[in-house]
Amino acid sequence: MNPRKPSYLLFWICFLVGLGSHAEVMAAPAHGKLSSSNAAKVPMQYKVRASFDKEKYFLGENAMLNFSIENTGIDPITIETGGDYRGTLRATRFQIKAVAEDGSVAPDPHPDAALYCEGGLSGGRKLNHSQSANFSVALPLYARIEKAGKYKVSVSHDFGLGLPEKKRPTATTEVQFVSPSASEARKLVEEVYAEARQKAAARRSDAYEDVSALSYPIYLQPLLDKLENGNSKEAESTLYAIGNIASLDATRALLSIAGKNNKELALLAAKHLSMRLPDPELKGDLPKRNVFEVSYDPERRRLVQASWQANLAPSVRQLGKRFLSSSDKEEQQLGAFMLQCVGDADSVKSVVAALDVAITKSKTLPLESNLYPRPRGNVAELMRTANVLAKRGSVSENPQSPGECALYMTLISIDAKFRPADWQSRYLSFFKSDIPYLRELALQTVPTPLPAKFTPEVARLLKDPDVDVQIAACHLTEKLKSVSFKKDLAYVLSNAKEQWLINAASNALAQLDRVECLRILASKFDDPKVMQACLLQFIPGIMPVASWGSRSGLASSGEDEDMGVAGKRMKILWLKFINDNEAFLRKGGLIKRGDPRITADYLPHNMSLGMLNGTEWPPLKANNPKATNFEDVETQNQLLQKVKAALPPGWQIKSKGTGLPDGWICSSKSPCFRVTISNGKSDNSIWYVPADWIAIRKIDGTASGAQWDCINGNATMKVMCQRANYKFISENFRRMLPNGFTTSLINSGFYLSQQIFGGREEEADRKALQLVNENCKSAKELNTAAISLIELGVPAKQVFLKAARQGKGDTTWLISALRLIGGKDAAAIFLKMLDDPDSTDLVRQRSAQALEEMGELRNAAPLVIKAMQSTKHEESLCALAKYLAGTGSPQAGKAVYQAFNRIENPYYKVELADVLAGLHYKDAAPGLQKLQSEISNSKDGSLSGGTHFVDWQLQDMKQRINTALKRLAESH
Repeated sequence: MNPRKPSYLLFWICFLVGLGSHAEVMAAPAHGKLSSSNAAKVPMQYKVRASFDKEKYFLGENAMLNFSIENTGIDPITIETGGDYRGTLRATRFQIKAVAEDGSVAPDPHPDAALYCEGGLSGGRKLNHSQSANFSVALPLYARIEKAGKYKVSVSHDFGLGLPEKKRPTATTEVQFVSPSASEARKLVEEVYAEARQKAAARRSDAYEDVSALSYPIYLQPLLDKLENGNSKEAESTLYAIGNIASLDATRALLSIAGKNNKELALLAAKHLSMRLPDPELKGDLPKRNVFEVSYDPERRRLVQASWQANLAPSVRQLGKRFLSSSDKEEQQLGAFMLQCVGDADSVKSVVAALDVAITKSKTLPLESNLYPRPRGNVAELMRTANVLAKRGSVSENPQSPGECALYMTLISIDAKFRPADWQSRYLSFFKSDIPYLRELALQTVPTPLPAKFTPEVARLLKDPDVDVQIAACHLTEKLKSVSFKKDLAYVLSNAKEQWLINAASNALAQLDRVECLRILASKFDDPKVMQACLLQFIPGIMPVASWGSRSGLASSGEDEDMGVAGKRMKILWLKFINDNEAFLRKGGLIKRGDPRITADYLPHNMSLGMLNGTEWPPLKANNPKATNFEDVETQNQLLQKVKAALPPGWQIKSKGTGLPDGWICSSKSPCFRVTISNGKSDNSIWYVPADWIAIRKIDGTASGAQWDCINGNATMKVMCQRANYKFISENFRRMLPNGFTTSLINSGFYLSQQIFGGREEEADRKALQLVNENCKSAKELNTAAISLIELGVPAKQVFLKAARQGKGDTTWLISALRLIGGKDAAAIFLKMLDDPDSTDLVRQRSAQALEEMGELRNAAPLVIKAMQSTKHEESLCALAKYLAGTGSPQAGKAVYQAFNRIENPYYKVELADVLAGLHYKDAAPGLQKLQSEISNSKDGSLSGGTHFVDWQLQDMKQRINTALKRLAESH
């Protein structure tokens, strides 16, 4: 649990609204790609507008920014929104910037919002000529207006158009903010709450107090009065508003409320207070609690800087000690956190007393299985406090209580000078403690090299009845790498039933005997309870993989199976493989992709491995589908029922027939099945085609060309729809084919393609190439054909190679497809693209990335250097420099430093400073020192290149450049 962050749910993320008749600032018509994967470059025209409901707002009002996009072209366009709000306070795909008259940029109040985003619902919308889509977003979620004045506000959204950031639909408008008087501030607060009450009476879903914008000191007193006189339902939101005010008075108010007798309000206030305390974690003095912790660092750094003073520490210490003595778990965690931040030598006694209780209680707590490292109740949070305070207070050299023992061991681990004369005998007693946590802590903190008399104790603790003690012993033996523990580790791994113990034991044993570790893991595959945990440790030990996952969602594989059955089969196969290839494995051999000794039966049939080159292993079992007879009446009736069930209100089936989809050229004459649907105003056609259908799209076909999301497939057939009917597709299309899945090779359809064309790739490639040679006479036709084959899921490697050789500009689709298919000829194309002066910066970047993933970049270092000299886009240049650094080229240091000097944006300069330090390129020291000076001397966040950074970003950059210079100075 994070003891700091209070929970407060805001429901207004992003919603469609009708725009009023406000003044509009209109962007010039722009052209762009229809989607990020639409290499056909279909032109479109649009206008975007931005406006506010009012020209002038008080600081603290929730200014709603209206944004619209209108299709000004003749052809329909499709926009896509959503998928960007769950887990965060705002829709992260909107980009909004507010610039004051003096040129200063209003800081982003949630600069790391995208890190917390867990997706969300998304959808597409078709805009015909003159149609608009309208949106309204809250400006305070995107820009913190810190001072009164006029602001120029720009807003943009990608809309799924695939345009680079600088070319995305962007509109600007102006707005003015004024400071309210005390009476005006009080009136605004009352209006906010009154509006919420009216909505609640009407049972509206948005009935909440919209208080997040009231983050200015002028609103503090009205909010405190509201807290005193308001109802209990309003208290949480009122404290949320107070918690957003970055001032010393707000801190004092929260401290006062947290100290009162109202337990519910005190706890809420304490949580908000904890967000503005000087947490040692912010300085890097403590690690994060776990890899999944969301710590809100930028927000907390701002609050600490603006609303904390050291003279508040005594009051917070007193409050922390009070909470620490509570029997309530949440209050005790808050108390421990407060003392982490401001505790002094006198606080040690309180922490020891709390540890005495928590450690003793941990003996009988049930095993915590939903989080690791396991917190053992409140022990973990208290130990973070002990870690901070151990150096501040006197630590007894004769510890007796559990808390004293824990503090003693903590100081042993962090202070090499703290070695009382009897520390070894103390540790021998800790190893035998009747409290599991103390045994665990002893293993975690014992100094190394390990005294010889400790070895039997560690071996004994490897078989401890407490699983976390066993895990700690495994971690220690992994660090020691002593063969004396091999037999005991083999015993532990053979009998392990818990995931984290299996991980720890296998990691430790693999250091001593990789083959024995693999053998034990394989022998456990027939136990369904541990098979997955063992497999996830086994696979990286025997073959180089980037990831693994389940194909259970890919119903077209048709291979979901009982894990018990799979485990018994895999156990036999892998044990035989290990025995037959022991010499190979003992020499460090790893299985490579395509190794004929390994088949799909060596894994559960619903499991897949992502290889380092971007492909999946094993390939899906080839289906070699039989041609579906679309002229069969029963087949047609079944498909008609699927279409009918998926139709939205107002739509009905108008007609059916066979033939070929409009706008496509096919390699065979097999009939396809057409279903025409109508809503009385317009007609649209749905086409069912064979699973292994090979066809290319025309440039000037009678129907608009398909997109990757307009084609769906399974192991027996594919279904297609016109791009113009995208809204219908997004809501209903996937229901028209049972177990349907995207067919695009580069949008997760590669696995389905392997299943359909497995063993027949060369035949499919030959047919596709013949089709292209017969029908494509221009580079544009060839490019359209190649993209349509990628969308359709046809592994037409020779077509992709041909298009890549002739292609100019953006060929990223082809790079992605060829990277999946692989081969030396693909690598040759990537080298060509890297060297081609007509390649875009992004194409050079993607080509280098593909070569790196294929292991072919090392010999291409001169081409990377040449490409860097032609690359202007700073992000691509930075990426190329990083790839070059990994080649080991002796020219890498000089070339990366040249890129460092060309780049203007300090953020990318800091990125390359890390690279230069890693390359030990000492000639870069003057440039890094100059950058260090610029960052250190920035007062308002303004840096070179016209960039502006908020305080937390500056602090992060400062720390990184300081670290890079330190590493460079220490280089030999």
